[in-house]
Amino acid sequence: MRRFLLSAVVVLVFMGVCSAQGFGDLMDDLSLQLDFPENKTIEDLHVQVYIVQGSRLSVLERMICDLLMSDASSLQSTAVIVSGENRTIWEIKMSKKTMADNETNLGELMEGSTLVVLVGGRDRNRITDEVYDSGYIVNESTRYMGLLLTGKGRLDNDSSVIVFYQKTTEKLERNAVKNSPLKEFMPEEYVPIAATAIGAILMSASRIIEAVLEFLSMHKGKRKAVFGYTGPRIMGVYLKEVVAIIAAAFILGFSITWTFTGLSWGFFDLFLLNMAVCLFATVAHELSHRVTGKYCGVKIEYRLWYTGSVITILSAFLGSSFGVPGFLLEKMGDCASKCRHALTRLASPMVAIITAMVFYYLHIKDSSTIFQMIYVTASIRAMAEIIPIKGLDGYYVKDWSPAIWSISFIFISLAFFAVNFI
Repeated sequence: MRRFLLSAVVVLVFMGVCSAQGFGDLMDDLSLQLDFPENKTIEDLHVQVYIVQGSRLSVLERMICDLLMSDASSLQSTAVIVSGENRTIWEIKMSKKTMADNETNLGELMEGSTLVVLVGGRDRNRITDEVYDSGYIVNESTRYMGLLLTGKGRLDNDSSVIVFYQKTTEKLERNAVKNSPLKEFMPEEYVPIAATAIGAILMSASRIIEAVLEFLSMHKGKRKAVFGYTGPRIMGVYLKEVVAIIAAAFILGFSITWTFTGLSWGFFDLFLLNMAVCLFATVAHELSHRVTGKYCGVKIEYRLWYTGSVITILSAFLGSSFGVPGFLLEKMGDCASKCRHALTRLASPMVAIITAMVFYYLHIKDSSTIFQMIYVTASIRAMAEIIPIKGLDGYYVKDWSPAIWSISFIFISLAFFAVNFI
């Protein structure tokens, strides 16, 4: 029997999940030896690949599965080595067949397969569990690739098997997806991403939406919020501002809780935790701006934003909460510097996203619901605040320096996606 090596490296290059490992090491880890008869040449070779996807895949596992099931053009990086000579996938005939783990069994997969690819860990893919239990893949062959784990082995018919799955961390699932209307148009794993994208688009178009609504309600021109609260105070803070802060925390806490529990009895227990986290985040955000505002010569008031509140709740019902239910109204002093003001504005979302990354790391090391709620809340605030809408931090940063805003936006966006969807 002659042998060749089929390298399944292209999948892990996707989204940089294997960045912790060198390319050469990755080739060694994932290269698989497949057999073909001595009397046949590489041109006669036919590779039959069975791709078995598990149920309840994570977003990263779903992306890998979709990449594997895509057209051959997505496998341009796949290499074939025959007798020490490099070849490409175009030089061999390959056919792929995909199926769910509940549609087949290990015995059927061994019949006629050259390579079996399993996507999903033991708790998500029944065939993966059977392969490990039967000893075809042992723990010693399992390698960490960033957030992914991969294992390889050989079946009784001498065909190869490889498994891809995400490192498991105990965390709450987004149960709002089950009732989302978006799941009629896409796999459930992509619904939270789509809901977030819709929320971000609506946030970006919010000023246009408000202008249209005001026009339809026969208002002449946009009514601008006037700086300066009036009425009773509590410890030097206007009661109206206190109500606005509590209302904003309530709305964001409700939306995040709904994202993870949907309509269930667990809603009320988690809501109390999220209400406390969101209230602390809102107060900390305003206090940081008040402190830096004094340094910049800027007076600040917190206002409830009705359009932002609606978008935040709507995105939660679609499958994943996104938005900010409040904004800061400012009164610039004579000594206020545009540069200094923009930098202090930038500090808030940057601190928020770093906080999210820290608690995400702590959650991976030691799973905790409160850690998860903190990094989710902090990342939402950072991502929403960096959007360049007047009243939010991103507007003033972009107005001062589009280049610095662009760099900050890309960094926060990548971090937001990583902690929420990978």
